[in-house]
Amino acid sequence: MLGTAGWVPALLLLVVAAPETKPSALQASGNARDPVRWSASVADPKRAARAGERIDIQLSADLDKGWHLYSLTPVPQGPAPTIIGLTVGQPFTLAGEIAEPLPLTKYDPNFDRDTSFFEDAVTFVLPVKIDASAKAGAQVVNVAVSFQVCDSHVCLPPARLVVAAPVTITKER
Repeated sequence: MLGTAGWVPALLLLVVAAPETKPSALQASGNARDPVRWSASVADPKRAARAGERIDIQLSADLDKGWHLYSLTPVPQGPAPTIIGLTVGQPFTLAGEIAEPLPLTKYDPNFDRDTSFFEDAVTFVLPVKIDASAKAGAQVVNVAVSFQVCDSHVCLPPARLVVAAPVTITKER
């Protein structure tokens, strides 16, 4: 596994270079060209999100049958790992490690090696710090994700997009 320093350049590139994609464009129906659908939400919508505090954002991917999404852990000469970050210019920052469930690890004929991946669906949990100066009211946490999906015969090129997670911020303590 790479140390933190190895992730910094890739994460910075993702955060700076992530395209501005409208959330509605991310919910396309699955087909051979788009076998994954992304969504994001506050993990505990009943808990007040207060300026200066931390919340958890759930980033979920639903995959068409037969397709898989690679884990956060890179594999040498393997597929593009999933990379998750937050876009710049918003009152939110990552506040720790992104959690992922235990992936499946199996031989992948596309790369002639064992890879770690998810099938059907996966949810990543992002610890997010709300800036103390964040304005109260409706906000959006923009999550940038870079990923690659494959089936047993073909891999789609790595893709990047931004998924919006609505959040309501209160200043009340």
